[in-house]
Amino acid sequence: MQKRPKRRRSNRVVAGHPPRRPIRGAKWILGGAISLGLLICVMLSLYRKDDPTAESPRLPQRETETFSPPTRLYHVIVPNSSDDPEALLEAQAKLVAEMRSEALALVKHLMTTFPLDENADILQGDIYEDLREDTLSVAAWKQALAKNPQRSDLYEKLGRVAAAQGNQEQAIAYWNQGLQTNANTPNLRWLIANVYHIRGEPALAADLLVQECMLSPPAARNYFLLGQCYRQLQQFEQAAVNYQKAVEISPDYYNAYYGLAHVCRMMKETERAKEALEKFRALKQRADASEDRQIPIEEITQTRKRLAAYYIKAYKLYLRHQKIRPGEPLLERAVAIAPDWALCLEKLAAHHYRLERPAEAMKLYRQAQHLDPNQPMYAVNIGTLYRQLRRYDLAEKAFRQAIRRFPSYSPGYRELILLNLKTDKNLRETLSLAQRAVQLKGTADNYYTLSKVHHVNGNGHAALSAIEKAIRLDPGDLTYRSFDAIIRRR
Repeated sequence: MQKRPKRRRSNRVVAGHPPRRPIRGAKWILGGAISLGLLICVMLSLYRKDDPTAESPRLPQRETETFSPPTRLYHVIVPNSSDDPEALLEAQAKLVAEMRSEALALVKHLMTTFPLDENADILQGDIYEDLREDTLSVAAWKQALAKNPQRSDLYEKLGRVAAAQGNQEQAIAYWNQGLQTNANTPNLRWLIANVYHIRGEPALAADLLVQECMLSPPAARNYFLLGQCYRQLQQFEQAAVNYQKAVEISPDYYNAYYGLAHVCRMMKETERAKEALEKFRALKQRADASEDRQIPIEEITQTRKRLAAYYIKAYKLYLRHQKIRPGEPLLERAVAIAPDWALCLEKLAAHHYRLERPAEAMKLYRQAQHLDPNQPMYAVNIGTLYRQLRRYDLAEKAFRQAIRRFPSYSPGYRELILLNLKTDKNLRETLSLAQRAVQLKGTADNYYTLSKVHHVNGNGHAALSAIEKAIRLDPGDLTYRSFDAIIRRR
C-alpha cells in the first residue's frame, strides 16, 4: 500500500494500489508496519460507527432549519405630500411591493419548516389576508382547521372574509360554527350581532350582546353596539346606561357620546345631552385633525410594522418547537425593519434573556424604554436584569423608580419584594409592599409572594391563608402546592 501525503488538519488515510515491485529487508518491515497501522485505523473507524459514545462529525443542518432574511433595509424617502403627492404614492407603492415579496418568502419558509403545525397555516392565511389574497387566505385557514378542528378562532377569520365579500349568511354560518366548537369564543357574538343590527333586527342583536358582555372582559364596542340596539328599540334609558359604560371604558369613544346625546335629548335631559354633544364634537375634531396629519407617514409606518409583526409571529413558531437560536435572525430582521417600534426591541430583549445574555437584553430594554417611556414593564425588567447580574443596589433603585412612576403596576412591587427576600433587607416594608400588590391585582402569583413574606416574618396562619388563595386561583401550579406543604410541616 502507498500512503498519500498528509493534508493539513486531516487524519484520513486513503488506500492506494499495492506496489508492483516486491519489498525486501527493512523496506519490507516498514511496509508491513504501515499496512498493519492502516488495518488498525480501519477497524477503529468501523468500531466508532457502532459506538454510541463516539464523537460523530456534525451534520449540516437542513436548509429549512434556519431562515436568512434579507440584509438590505427598506429606505423609503417620504416626500412632503403637499408638494409632491404623486412621489409619495410612488414611494409607498415601491415599499409595499418589496415587503410583499419578502412576506411571501417568509410564508414559503414557514410552510416548509413547520408543515404539520396549524399555526404556520394560520400565519400564512393572515399574511395572505393582509396582502388581499382572499382565496389563498381562506385555503390556508381551512387547512389549519383540517389539522385542528377545535380552533374556533379560525371561524371568525373565515366569517370576516365572507362578510367582506358581501355574503352575510355564510359569515353568520361560520361564526355560529365557531360558537358550536367553543361557546366562549370571544368576538363571535359581537360579529353576528353587528350583522343583525345592520339588517334592522336589534332585538336579536341585543340578546347576543348581553351574553357577550357577561362572558368577555369589558369592551367599549360591546356596550356601544348594545346602546345602539336599545336606541333602535326606543329603550332610551337602557341605551343611555350602555353608552355611559362605553365611555367609561374608553373615554375617547366619541361615537358613544353622540349616541348618549341623542337618547338624552329623547328623554328630555337637556343639560346632559348638551354636555355629551360638546364632548363628541371636541373628540371628533381632535381625532380628525390627528388622522389628517398622520395619513402620509402612518401608512408607510404601518406597512413596516405589519412585516415586522410577521417576523415576530414566525419567531413564536420557532419557540413552540424549541428552536430558540435558529429563530434569532427573525427578531433581528423585525428590529431592522421597524427600529422605532418598541415591541420589536422588547421581543429581541426577551430572546436574549432566555439565552442568558443579560447585558444584551439590558441594552435593548433601555432602547425600548427610550421609545416608550410610559411602558412600566420595561422599567421592571431592567431591574430584574440588574438583579440577575447581582447588581442589587441598581436593581433596588430601578424597582423603586418603577413604583414611583407606575404606582398601579403590581409587578414592580412583587419584584422589589423578591429582591428584599433575596438580600434579607427591609422585611417590615416588604410586608406592606406584598399587601399593596395583592390590592392592586389579586393574582395567584401575588398571593404566593404575600405568603412567602408572611412565612419569612413567622406568621404561619397568614402565610397559609395566602397560599390557599393562590392555589384556588391556579390549582395546577406545583410551586404553590409545594410551598403549601412546607408551611404545613412547620
